[in-house]
Amino acid sequence: MAVALLRDLADEAVVVLRDIRLGSLRGGDRHRVVIADGGEVWDRVLREVDAVWPIAPESSGILARYSTQVLQAGKVLLGSSPDAVAACADKLRTVAALEARGIACVPSWRLAEFRDQVPPPWIVKPVDGVGCEGIVRGDRLPEAAGEWIVQPYVSGEPLSLSAVFDRGEAVCVSVNRQRIVTVDNGFRLLGCEVNVAEPDERWQRLCRRIAAAFPGLWGYAGIDVIWTYRGPLVVEINPRLTLSYAGLGAALGASLAVWIVALASGTRTLSSLRAWRRQIGRGKTMWVAA
Repeated sequence: MAVALLRDLADEAVVVLRDIRLGSLRGGDRHRVVIADGGEVWDRVLREVDAVWPIAPESSGILARYSTQVLQAGKVLLGSSPDAVAACADKLRTVAALEARGIACVPSWRLAEFRDQVPPPWIVKPVDGVGCEGIVRGDRLPEAAGEWIVQPYVSGEPLSLSAVFDRGEAVCVSVNRQRIVTVDNGFRLLGCEVNVAEPDERWQRLCRRIAAAFPGLWGYAGIDVIWTYRGPLVVEINPRLTLSYAGLGAALGASLAVWIVALASGTRTLSSLRAWRRQIGRGKTMWVAA
C-alpha cells in the first residue's frame, strides 16, 4: 500500500515515516524516507509537513491515536476523523450504526451475550481485529478472554468496495473480489482482484448510505461485503488504505491519491470524481497478492 501510494504521488514532495520494524523503503526522486525508531521522530517529522496520510491498523486504537495527533498539530489529515476511525474499528458499533440506517449487514453479538440466536457454524472474531486476524469458524464457541463477537457463517462471494468519502457523501470507484481460503479453523486472504465490475448505481447507493451513517469518513476507505442470493451484506468498514488500493492506479489508469489530495485542498470535488469515474467506464482488472 505504501509503495502504491508513493507511486501515485510521484510528483509530490513526500516525507515517508517508516517504522524500523518494517525495514527500508525505496521512494521516488521527490520522496525522503525516514526510519522511525521512537516517538520523537514522529514528532519531528510532524512539525515539518503540511499534511499527513497515515497508514496504520485501526485495531487497538492505533490509527485513531495518530489521526488525533495530526489534528492536534494543526496539520491536514488525509484520512477519516478519529471518531469515525474508532467507530469503524469497533465491529459492534459498526453494525449498530448500519442497522440504524436500515443497511443490511452480517448480524453480530458480543460473545459474552450470545445465546444461540443463530445456529452453527459460527464466526468468532475480535471486536477490533484487522482483516482475517484472529477469526475462528466452528460449531463450538471458544472460551476467549477479551472482547469478541459472534456472527453466523454466511455463504456467498467475498467482495470489497474501494470508495472515496467526503462529509457524508461518497463515490464508489472499484468493486473488488477477495480471494480467501480456509486455513485450519480460520481464514487467510490470498489477494484481491481489483475492479472486477464497474461500480453501478447499486454500489454507489450503498456507499452513500454508509457515508450518511459515518459522516466522519473522509478520503479512501474500503468496505468488505458478502454477496448473497439476497444481495450484499456489509461485513466491516476499513477507514484507511486497503490491499485493493495497490491495484487501483493500474486498473483505472490514473492516480486516485492525486484526486484525494486535491479534494483536501479544495481544487477538486467529489462530484468531479464521480463524473471522472463514469467517464473511465469498465477499466482493467488487476490482481494484487496479499
